[in-house]
Amino acid sequence: MQQPIFQIQDLKVNVKGKTVLAIGNFMIHRGIIYTVTGQPGAGKSTLLEVLAGTRRATSGIVSYDGIPNSSAEFRGKLREEVCFLPQLPRKARGTVLKYLRKEINIASWSTNSLEDRIKDISRQMSLGEKMERPVKTLSPGERRWVDLAIVLVSDSKVLLIDELEQHMSYDELDFLKRQLQRKCNYEGSTVIMSTLNPMTFRRLTGVSVTLDRGHIAMIRSVRDGGRSRRPPGTGDGGGKTQGDKPVRRRRSPNRGGSSRSARSGPSK
Repeated sequence: MQQPIFQIQDLKVNVKGKTVLAIGNFMIHRGIIYTVTGQPGAGKSTLLEVLAGTRRATSGIVSYDGIPNSSAEFRGKLREEVCFLPQLPRKARGTVLKYLRKEINIASWSTNSLEDRIKDISRQMSLGEKMERPVKTLSPGERRWVDLAIVLVSDSKVLLIDELEQHMSYDELDFLKRQLQRKCNYEGSTVIMSTLNPMTFRRLTGVSVTLDRGHIAMIRSVRDGGRSRRPPGTGDGGGKTQGDKPVRRRRSPNRGGSSRSARSGPSK
Protein backbone atom coordinates (compact mmCIF):
# COMPACT_ATOMS: atom_id res chain seq x y z
CA MET A 1 0.00 0.00 0.00
CA GLN A 2 1.26 3.47 -0.90
CA GLN A 3 2.39 5.56 2.05
CA PRO A 4 -0.23 8.19 3.02
CA ILE A 5 0.70 11.83 2.48
CA PHE A 6 -0.39 12.65 6.05
CA GLN A 7 -0.76 10.39 9.07
CA ILE A 8 -2.13 11.53 12.43
CA GLN A 9 -1.67 9.53 15.62
CA ASP A 10 -3.05 10.45 19.06
CA LEU A 11 -3.22 14.13 18.19
CA LYS A 12 -4.35 16.68 20.75
CA VAL A 13 -4.45 20.46 20.48
CA ASN A 14 -5.21 22.44 23.63
CA VAL A 15 -6.04 26.14 23.78
CA LYS A 16 -6.08 27.78 27.23
CA GLY A 17 -6.37 24.39 28.86
CA LYS A 18 -9.25 23.23 26.68
CA THR A 19 -8.91 20.44 24.11
CA VAL A 20 -10.11 21.83 20.77
CA LEU A 21 -8.94 18.92 18.59
CA ALA A 22 -8.44 15.23 19.45
CA ILE A 23 -7.86 12.65 16.70
CA GLY A 24 -6.67 9.13 17.46
CA ASN A 25 -5.59 7.71 14.11
CA PHE A 26 -6.27 9.21 10.70
CA MET A 27 -4.58 8.88 7.30
CA ILE A 28 -4.88 11.20 4.31
CA HIS A 29 -4.04 9.66 0.95
CA ARG A 30 -2.55 11.13 -2.20
CA GLY A 31 -4.50 12.45 -5.16
CA ILE A 32 -7.84 12.70 -3.36
CA ILE A 33 -10.04 15.70 -2.59
CA TYR A 34 -11.07 15.82 1.07
CA THR A 35 -13.71 18.12 2.50
CA VAL A 36 -13.71 18.78 6.23
CA THR A 37 -17.14 19.77 7.49
CA GLY A 38 -18.75 20.61 10.80
CA GLN A 39 -20.36 23.42 12.72
CA PRO A 40 -18.41 26.58 13.59
CA GLY A 41 -15.96 25.72 16.35
CA ALA A 42 -15.81 22.03 15.41
CA GLY A 43 -12.04 22.18 14.81
CA LYS A 44 -11.85 22.50 11.01
CA SER A 45 -9.44 25.44 10.91
CA THR A 46 -7.33 23.96 13.71
CA LEU A 47 -6.91 20.70 11.79
CA LEU A 48 -5.80 22.52 8.63
CA GLU A 49 -3.39 24.68 10.62
CA VAL A 50 -1.82 21.59 12.18
CA LEU A 51 -1.44 19.97 8.75
CA ALA A 52 0.09 23.18 7.38
CA GLY A 53 2.55 23.40 10.27
CA THR A 54 1.32 26.83 11.38
CA ARG A 55 -0.07 25.48 14.66
CA ARG A 56 1.82 23.11 16.94
CA ALA A 57 0.13 20.06 18.38
CA THR A 58 0.00 19.81 22.17
CA SER A 59 0.72 16.09 21.90
CA GLY A 60 0.68 13.29 19.35
CA ILE A 61 2.34 12.70 15.99
CA VAL A 62 1.60 14.29 12.63
CA SER A 63 3.68 12.82 9.80
CA TYR A 64 4.03 14.27 6.32
CA ASP A 65 5.27 11.87 3.65
CA GLY A 66 6.68 9.68 6.42
CA ILE A 67 8.44 12.55 8.22
CA PRO A 68 7.13 13.10 11.80
CA ASN A 69 6.55 16.55 13.26
CA SER A 70 9.35 15.88 15.75
CA SER A 71 11.89 15.87 12.90
CA ALA A 72 13.87 18.97 11.92
CA GLU A 73 12.91 18.25 8.28
CA PHE A 74 9.17 18.44 8.91
CA ARG A 75 8.54 22.17 8.58
CA GLY A 76 10.95 22.60 5.70
CA LYS A 77 9.19 19.87 3.76
CA LEU A 78 5.83 21.48 4.39
CA ARG A 79 7.08 24.87 3.19
CA GLU A 80 8.32 23.31 -0.05
CA GLU A 81 5.37 21.09 -0.88
CA VAL A 82 2.23 22.33 0.91
CA CYS A 83 0.24 25.44 -0.01
CA PHE A 84 -2.07 26.73 2.75
CA LEU A 85 -4.75 29.37 2.33
CA PRO A 86 -6.19 30.36 5.73
CA GLN A 87 -9.42 32.28 6.22
CA LEU A 88 -7.62 35.46 7.26
CA PRO A 89 -5.12 36.79 4.70
CA ARG A 90 -1.49 37.24 5.62
CA LYS A 91 0.07 40.68 5.56
CA ALA A 92 1.41 41.60 2.13
CA ARG A 93 3.22 44.62 0.70
CA GLY A 94 3.70 45.93 -2.79
CA THR A 95 1.63 45.43 -5.90
CA VAL A 96 -0.36 42.35 -6.83
CA LEU A 97 2.26 41.47 -9.46
CA LYS A 98 5.10 41.61 -6.91
CA TYR A 99 3.01 39.59 -4.48
CA LEU A 100 2.42 36.87 -7.07
CA ARG A 101 6.11 36.73 -7.97
CA LYS A 102 7.01 36.32 -4.30
CA GLU A 103 4.40 33.75 -3.29
CA ILE A 104 4.03 31.40 -6.28
CA ASN A 105 6.00 28.22 -5.66
CA ILE A 106 7.62 26.59 -8.69
CA ALA A 107 9.29 23.20 -8.40
CA SER A 108 12.85 22.75 -9.62
CA TRP A 109 11.70 20.25 -12.23
CA SER A 110 9.09 22.55 -13.78
CA THR A 111 9.51 23.68 -17.39
CA ASN A 112 7.10 26.62 -17.07
CA SER A 113 8.63 29.93 -16.06
CA LEU A 114 7.21 32.14 -13.31
CA GLU A 115 6.27 34.88 -15.75
CA ASP A 116 4.48 32.44 -18.05
CA ARG A 117 2.46 31.14 -15.11
CA ILE A 118 1.52 34.63 -13.98
CA LYS A 119 0.43 35.53 -17.50
CA ASP A 120 -1.65 32.37 -17.79
CA ILE A 121 -3.40 32.63 -14.42
CA SER A 122 -3.97 36.36 -14.96
CA ARG A 123 -5.81 35.56 -18.17
CA GLN A 124 -7.86 32.75 -16.64
CA MET A 125 -8.86 34.71 -13.53
CA SER A 126 -9.05 38.21 -15.10
CA LEU A 127 -6.33 39.69 -12.89
CA GLY A 128 -4.81 42.01 -15.52
CA GLU A 129 -6.27 45.28 -14.26
CA LYS A 130 -5.27 44.46 -10.67
CA MET A 131 -1.60 43.72 -11.33
CA GLU A 132 -0.29 47.22 -10.56
CA ARG A 133 -2.63 47.84 -7.62
CA PRO A 134 -1.20 47.70 -4.09
CA VAL A 135 -2.34 44.53 -2.37
CA LYS A 136 -3.54 46.54 0.63
CA THR A 137 -6.15 48.32 -1.56
CA LEU A 138 -7.90 45.09 -2.57
CA SER A 139 -11.31 44.28 -1.14
CA PRO A 140 -11.60 41.04 0.91
CA GLY A 141 -13.10 39.27 -2.11
CA GLU A 142 -10.41 40.54 -4.48
CA ARG A 143 -7.64 39.56 -2.08
CA ARG A 144 -9.13 36.10 -1.68
CA TRP A 145 -9.28 35.72 -5.48
CA VAL A 146 -5.60 36.66 -5.82
CA ASP A 147 -4.61 34.24 -3.05
CA LEU A 148 -6.57 31.46 -4.76
CA ALA A 149 -4.66 32.21 -7.98
CA ILE A 150 -1.43 31.51 -6.08
CA VAL A 151 -2.85 28.22 -4.80
CA LEU A 152 -3.90 27.09 -8.28
CA VAL A 153 -0.70 28.00 -10.13
CA SER A 154 1.86 26.79 -7.57
CA ASP A 155 3.62 23.41 -7.81
CA SER A 156 2.28 21.97 -4.54
CA LYS A 157 1.69 18.36 -3.64
CA VAL A 158 -0.95 19.37 -1.10
CA LEU A 159 -3.45 22.25 -1.19
CA LEU A 160 -5.02 23.26 2.13
CA ILE A 161 -7.91 25.73 1.79
CA ASP A 162 -9.89 26.97 4.78
CA GLU A 163 -13.47 27.70 3.66
CA LEU A 164 -13.13 27.65 -0.11
CA GLU A 165 -16.51 29.35 -0.52
CA GLN A 166 -15.51 32.46 1.45
CA HIS A 167 -16.27 35.65 -0.57
CA MET A 168 -16.95 33.59 -3.71
CA SER A 169 -19.88 33.88 -6.11
CA TYR A 170 -21.54 30.87 -7.75
CA ASP A 171 -19.62 31.38 -11.02
CA GLU A 172 -16.32 31.80 -9.21
CA LEU A 173 -16.89 28.61 -7.21
CA ASP A 174 -17.74 26.76 -10.41
CA PHE A 175 -14.41 27.87 -11.91
CA LEU A 176 -12.49 26.92 -8.75
CA LYS A 177 -14.06 23.48 -8.59
CA ARG A 178 -13.00 22.75 -12.17
CA GLN A 179 -9.46 23.88 -11.47
CA LEU A 180 -9.14 21.86 -8.26
CA GLN A 181 -10.44 18.78 -10.06
CA ARG A 182 -7.73 19.24 -12.67
CA LYS A 183 -5.06 19.67 -9.98
CA CYS A 184 -6.15 16.38 -8.47
CA ASN A 185 -6.68 14.37 -11.65
CA TYR A 186 -3.79 15.61 -13.81
CA GLU A 187 -1.16 16.77 -11.33
CA GLY A 188 -1.86 14.24 -8.58
CA SER A 189 -2.32 16.93 -5.94
CA THR A 190 -4.09 16.18 -2.67
CA VAL A 191 -6.73 18.79 -1.80
CA ILE A 192 -7.98 19.28 1.75
CA MET A 193 -10.54 22.01 2.22
CA SER A 194 -12.91 22.98 4.97
CA THR A 195 -16.46 24.12 4.30
CA LEU A 196 -19.70 25.01 6.03
CA ASN A 197 -21.63 23.98 2.89
CA PRO A 198 -20.63 20.40 2.00
CA MET A 199 -23.46 19.99 -0.53
CA THR A 200 -21.85 22.70 -2.67
CA PHE A 201 -18.86 20.39 -3.22
CA ARG A 202 -20.57 16.99 -3.28
CA ARG A 203 -19.54 16.27 -6.91
CA LEU A 204 -15.96 17.34 -6.23
CA THR A 205 -15.40 15.49 -2.96
CA GLY A 206 -13.66 12.12 -2.74
CA VAL A 207 -13.75 11.78 1.04
CA SER A 208 -15.86 13.82 3.45
CA VAL A 209 -14.69 14.15 7.07
CA THR A 210 -17.15 15.50 9.63
CA LEU A 211 -15.81 17.03 12.83
CA ASP A 212 -17.86 17.50 15.99
CA ARG A 213 -16.39 19.34 18.98
CA GLY A 214 -12.85 18.50 17.94
CA HIS A 215 -13.45 14.80 17.21
CA ILE A 216 -13.97 12.99 13.92
CA ALA A 217 -17.64 12.06 13.98
CA MET A 218 -17.98 10.61 10.48
CA ILE A 219 -15.90 9.67 7.45
CA ARG A 220 -17.74 9.24 4.18
CA SER A 221 -16.11 7.92 1.03
CA VAL A 222 -18.21 9.75 -1.54
CA ARG A 223 -16.64 8.00 -4.54
CA ASP A 224 -17.23 4.58 -2.97
CA GLY A 225 -21.00 4.49 -3.17
CA GLY A 226 -21.39 6.97 -0.32
CA ARG A 227 -20.28 4.46 2.30
CA SER A 228 -20.02 6.02 5.74
CA ARG A 229 -18.53 4.87 8.99
CA ARG A 230 -18.25 6.28 12.46
CA PRO A 231 -14.86 6.05 14.15
CA PRO A 232 -14.77 4.09 17.41
CA GLY A 233 -15.12 6.12 20.56
CA THR A 234 -17.28 8.88 19.07
CA GLY A 235 -20.34 7.93 21.06
CA ASP A 236 -18.97 9.30 24.31
CA GLY A 237 -16.26 11.57 22.90
CA GLY A 238 -13.48 9.34 24.20
CA GLY A 239 -11.14 6.67 22.88
CA LYS A 240 -9.75 6.61 19.38
CA THR A 241 -11.32 8.98 16.93
CA GLN A 242 -10.44 7.14 13.72
CA GLY A 243 -10.25 3.50 12.75
CA ASP A 244 -7.07 1.81 11.54
CA LYS A 245 -8.16 1.28 7.94
CA PRO A 246 -7.88 4.28 5.61
CA VAL A 247 -10.80 5.37 3.47
CA ARG A 248 -9.76 5.25 -0.17
CA ARG A 249 -11.52 6.50 -3.26
CA ARG A 250 -12.57 4.43 -6.23
CA ARG A 251 -12.56 6.60 -9.30
CA SER A 252 -15.83 6.81 -11.16
CA PRO A 253 -15.50 6.74 -14.98
CA ASN A 254 -18.19 9.42 -15.27
CA ARG A 255 -16.73 11.84 -12.74
CA GLY A 256 -13.17 12.39 -13.87
CA GLY A 257 -11.72 15.78 -14.68
CA SER A 258 -12.61 17.36 -17.99
CA SER A 259 -10.08 16.93 -20.80
CA ARG A 260 -10.90 20.39 -22.10
CA SER A 261 -8.54 23.24 -21.46
CA ALA A 262 -9.39 25.47 -18.52
CA ARG A 263 -11.97 28.13 -19.32
CA SER A 264 -11.55 31.68 -18.26
CA GLY A 265 -12.66 32.43 -14.73
CA PRO A 266 -15.06 35.21 -13.82
CA SER A 267 -13.69 38.63 -13.07
CA LYS A 268 -13.65 39.97 -9.54
